[in-house]
Amino acid sequence: DAARDRLLNEHLGLVHHVARQMASAQARAGAELDDMVSAGTIGLMSALESFDAGRGLAFSTYAAPRIRGA
Repeated sequence: DAARDRLLNEHLGLVHHVARQMASAQARAGAELDDMVSAGTIGLMSALESFDAGRGLAFSTYAAPRIRGA
């Protein structure tokens, strides 16, 4: 649990980064940054559950598309 929490905390900045990118790209669509951060955090948690370190990818590389998709 401690390792999971540490990994989540380390990558919350990635969630905010992706959300800011998407919010600026979708500003005309009325996208709310806070809503995107919330959804992105859920995507980050989902990525953490399904991440397989044995595949040789960095976690951030694996998580970014899942954050965007959320």
